[in-house]
Amino acid sequence: MLAYTKGLPNYNAHTVVRKSTDHGKTWGPEFVLLRRGRYAGVGKPEFSRINSKKISMVYTAWTNNTTRRAFRWTVDDGVTRSDEVIIADGFYGRNSSGCVGNGGRLISVLCKAAPPNQHALYVTYSDNEGISWTAPTLISGKALGEAAAAYIGENTVLIIARSKIAAEPFYHLFRSTDNGMTFTEELRTCATWCGSDNPPELTVIPGTRTVLAVVNGYKTSATVVEKDQRSSGVVISPNGGESWTEFKLIDYINPPSASQQLNFAVLWKGGDLFFFTGRDGSFHPQGANGEATEMKYLAMKIIPKNQLTGPVVPYEKRANLILRKGVLGSLKW
Repeated sequence: MLAYTKGLPNYNAHTVVRKSTDHGKTWGPEFVLLRRGRYAGVGKPEFSRINSKKISMVYTAWTNNTTRRAFRWTVDDGVTRSDEVIIADGFYGRNSSGCVGNGGRLISVLCKAAPPNQHALYVTYSDNEGISWTAPTLISGKALGEAAAAYIGENTVLIIARSKIAAEPFYHLFRSTDNGMTFTEELRTCATWCGSDNPPELTVIPGTRTVLAVVNGYKTSATVVEKDQRSSGVVISPNGGESWTEFKLIDYINPPSASQQLNFAVLWKGGDLFFFTGRDGSFHPQGANGEATEMKYLAMKIIPKNQLTGPVVPYEKRANLILRKGVLGSLKW
């Protein structure tokens, strides 16, 4: 299942789903998963499997004046959904800002939507399959923005967060050893050499403690090192976040293209890493409600596990195109 958001941010943004039953070769038609109506939005969907039948769906819902993180569950791949449970008002999250901890605990990392402590990092969790959630607990008061979380076993949860502070390292790493109740920031910082405009991804190779963080690249000039949204790669920790490899390129858009990569998403299936990325295209002067907007599309690459853990990740300048004006095809650079 692949969920993504369509529409303009403050004008009927809604979340849709497509399914593939042949390892990503073909994708079925869209159906609307979550919609809130005109002048409202719902997006940043985060899916977790609670058990063999039930799937957790955590998402951000907003209007011009309100933001909240909310929860529903489904037992039929999104065809029907439970009633909405409000996790926290005044908070937002993203598509990988949660995980399932020990004992089936649902853990969700939140960001404060407005002052005071705007963009500060919080955590909440549920021990009853999402029926109720703890009050958000502060992890860091820094302006970090959206984060990614992963459970690596033995009651240990890792969080990687981008920074909105120019003087700070691009990404910050936090660790919990009590199943997501409390976190401390690691003195070693993951991927200080990478750009941080896009929220990072964090995933664990199934059956191991090897952690992969997917991040943007960087570019340098005579005076500055800054993010480069045309490239993305992985930094890998074989020991649960204790140490990290250098940046390994997995995807790149050749200049002089003006396209950039948007949010990432990753999924393990059959020993392969499915890497999804949004891309932007040509600008259009006006959208449906008079705002400037862009043509965006969604691409996918399948990367075998042994390529990721080898000395070099051989990237190909090609990705399968999942959605562009509703047409399946392929994208080449």
